[in-house]
Amino acid sequence: MDVLEALKYFRKKKKIAQKDVLPKKGKQTYRRIEIGEAKLSYEDLMTALQSLGITFNEFFHMVSETRSTASSKIMHQIECCQMGVNNTSEKKNLIHYFYQLERNPHKNAVEMSIYTDIKLTFSNDWEEIPEFDETDRIAILALISSKSYYTYYDYQMVTNTGALFSENEVLQILEQMFPVKDAELRDIQTLNVAYGFYLNIITAQLYKKNYAKAREYLALMSVTTIPAEIYYIHFNLRYLKNLTYYLYTGKMRYYKEVITVIDMIESFGDARLAEGMKKEMLQLTAGRTFNLDYGQFPVNIVTEK
Repeated sequence: MDVLEALKYFRKKKKIAQKDVLPKKGKQTYRRIEIGEAKLSYEDLMTALQSLGITFNEFFHMVSETRSTASSKIMHQIECCQMGVNNTSEKKNLIHYFYQLERNPHKNAVEMSIYTDIKLTFSNDWEEIPEFDETDRIAILALISSKSYYTYYDYQMVTNTGALFSENEVLQILEQMFPVKDAELRDIQTLNVAYGFYLNIITAQLYKKNYAKAREYLALMSVTTIPAEIYYIHFNLRYLKNLTYYLYTGKMRYYKEVITVIDMIESFGDARLAEGMKKEMLQLTAGRTFNLDYGQFPVNIVTEK
């Protein structure tokens, strides 16, 4: 729903008369605003929210959660195809949309983000979808080079493809897009996807067994101020830092810390993320042996019987 629909929704749910929403302006003024015949000023909106007893954040959360955009519909189709829900019809629609995007030589950040997501998700399973290639990398780099201020889809576009860029291209992205401008004014969703770029380029180096480069990227991220409330990034950073140092040194204390982080995430209820970390850790540490520090050797406690 849009802003006016949300105002009407909350007013009716709370059984508040139109005349009481903007008491100084009266029923007719508010009625014309609610049906779209008069403009809603910022001051009137703030007064209306106060009359309805709703916070600014709660109100706009309702607006954003219920607003159906073209991009949200496509993302829903991608999720349905991943899960096999309505596979035939959703797949057909998604492929049709993909070819529409492919024919567009001037894709914006939203379109490029969706275009590359479809490639990354389905190119291995659907013969109709080609793999992410050098042309895509060049297009993304050109898009970010044409801007000086970046928003959600700009960051999503580079974060989801971060592992596929060369070292020089990664440095170019870091120089152009980081630190995030006006980070204190951004919403959590945007910050999660932005800082997710660091997580993906670090993870890519671990799979390449380039632990020194992973440490370089960790060092870059360590001097970046990340808001405390961005829990997802902080947990992942702690996980990757200790996993990197374990793979680099073989010391058991880092391995134990990785397990601790995974247990914490699981205890907070994010079983899916915890399970993904477990599988990744097993894959990356397969065949490795512990390098135990002095004092970390297992001890059997013997007691008198």
